[in-house]
Amino acid sequence: MEKFTQIKLPNAEYFSINDYQQTFQDSGNEHSFLYNGFILGICLQGTIRIKINYSEYDLSSPQLFVIFPRHLFSVLSHSSDLKLKIFHLSPDFILSLPIAPDLSFFQKTAIQPYTTIDQNTIDDLKTLCHFIDRYEPPIKNTLMQSLVLLTASKFEQANLKCDRLFSRQEILTQHFFDLLSQFFLEKRKVSFYADRLFVTPKYLSTTVKTVTGFPIQNWINEIITTEAKRYMKTTDYTIQQIAEQLNFPTATSFSRFFKRYTGYKPLEYRKLQTMIFPSEPEQ
Repeated sequence: MEKFTQIKLPNAEYFSINDYQQTFQDSGNEHSFLYNGFILGICLQGTIRIKINYSEYDLSSPQLFVIFPRHLFSVLSHSSDLKLKIFHLSPDFILSLPIAPDLSFFQKTAIQPYTTIDQNTIDDLKTLCHFIDRYEPPIKNTLMQSLVLLTASKFEQANLKCDRLFSRQEILTQHFFDLLSQFFLEKRKVSFYADRLFVTPKYLSTTVKTVTGFPIQNWINEIITTEAKRYMKTTDYTIQQIAEQLNFPTATSFSRFFKRYTGYKPLEYRKLQTMIFPSEPEQ
């Protein structure tokens, strides 16, 4: 399994806009990420191969992709001429949109998270980005809402045209990941997720392994270690405090878990990250 890190975003903002290099260039050897909000990507030039949870996708210009909250996102490779615009959208921002959420739309888009768009749409999105950079709230927010609604309409059109039938195993696996993103801090037994999905633990385990290629417990452990790394890289919490945040009974049990699944003791990992990403000197 890969190592994951947390995308660092301004906590006070509903959204942010970055180029690929601004978001991922400083991630060292780790090219996989976890974010509490939505990520919208627009491929303007070149190609990129990504993995969202268990599925891999080859994207090129002109295509859009979306990553839902708490989904594990990996950059596998990309061309040297890649130009990618990345939008980080908080859940609060999505809830502020002047539309009612369509759960079936979200489900379909989570399973098929990319679509091809035409050049006119690309030009419109570039224009909106240009104006978003120029203005302050509330105009900036209104323009960003327009951009999100435009991209959502393209995904909706793609969903209507999509004639692929997803297997019951694929849909069940997607539902498992949706539940995992909600409950992983409290619930780490396969039986909990199986009960919520009205299947046996054995059937759920077999399904997830068949669809993703990895055992279900690996995914549960992976998202926990990802969250642990986020705390160690973005906070000053002690190991005891991190253990409490992640609902481990003791700091020792957390340390054993972290060492088993990352190869590092928590303090070793934090020290390594400090060496890779040293703090900027005070002015």
